[in-house]
Amino acid sequence: MQAQQSFLEELDHIKLHQNWSKRFLVPLRRMGVQSLGDMDMATPESLHIFFKLPPVLIMDLFVRVNDIIESIHHTKH
Repeated sequence: MQAQQSFLEELDHIKLHQNWSKRFLVPLRRMGVQSLGDMDMATPESLHIFFKLPPVLIMDLFVRVNDIIESIHHTKH
């Protein structure tokens, strides 16, 4: 869970005033996401339906997650 929290805190730092960790930490934990690698367990639809999060905010999170995963893959190669 620490990795998940640090990932969200990193997003908070990158995009000031978005409160990523405040908005997403509890919903992602409840969905079983413990790290960035577990993000495939969370779907935009479930975050919207079960946690009433705005679709635009959810898609922004998934874009950021994708960007971070891509940068990790590029760093490894």
